[in-house]
Amino acid sequence: MPGDGRSRKTDILRAAEDEFASAGYAGARVERIAEAAGVNKQLLFHYYESKEGLFTASVAGLLGRLQVQADPGESPAAEIKAAVTALLSGLRASPGIVGIVAGARNDQAFPAAAAALVREWRDRVLTRLRTTVAEGQRRGYFRDDIDPRAVSAVATAAAVGLVALELDDVASGSHPAAEGSEQTLTQLLADYCAWR
Repeated sequence: MPGDGRSRKTDILRAAEDEFASAGYAGARVERIAEAAGVNKQLLFHYYESKEGLFTASVAGLLGRLQVQADPGESPAAEIKAAVTALLSGLRASPGIVGIVAGARNDQAFPAAAAALVREWRDRVLTRLRTTVAEGQRRGYFRDDIDPRAVSAVATAAAVGLVALELDDVASGSHPAAEGSEQTLTQLLADYCAWR
C-alpha cells in the first residue's frame, strides 16, 4: 500500500544513499534527504534515530549490492577475471561508494559502525580474490611464487582506483582515461599469476 511505513522507509533509504554517495557523510544534509524522500525530518529520525544511523543503513545497502561473486570460470584465470569484472561492475553501478570506501579509512568523522561495514566488505572482496588465486596455485594454473594476499590487494585497489578515475573523467566532461582499463587490468592479473 502506497505511503505505508515500509515504502516510506525505503524512500528515505534511497534518498539517503543518493545524498551520502554524492556528498559524503560530512557534506550530506538530512534536510535534503527528507525532502528527496518526501517526508519530514522527524519521520526520518523515527526510523533511523540519527544521521549516523541513517548513514550506516545507507552504507549497508550500498555495500550489499556490491557482490563480488562470479560463476566459476573454466580456469582460475577466467575466474579471477570474472571476479574483478564483477567488482568493477558493482562499483560503477553505485559510483558514490568509491568515496565512501576511501572515507572509511581517512575521514576521522566517519561513523564507526559504517567503517566496520566497509572493512567487512573489503575483507570479503580480498578473501574472494585471494581464494581464487590460491585455488589457481593449488590446481597448477598459477605460479607458486606469488602471494595471493598481495595479488588480491592490488586487484582491489586497482578496481577502486579505476572507477575513481572514471568518475573524475565524467565530472570533467573528458573522454574516459580508463577506457579499456577493465580488460587491461584483468589481463594483467591473469598474466602475472600465470606460469611464464
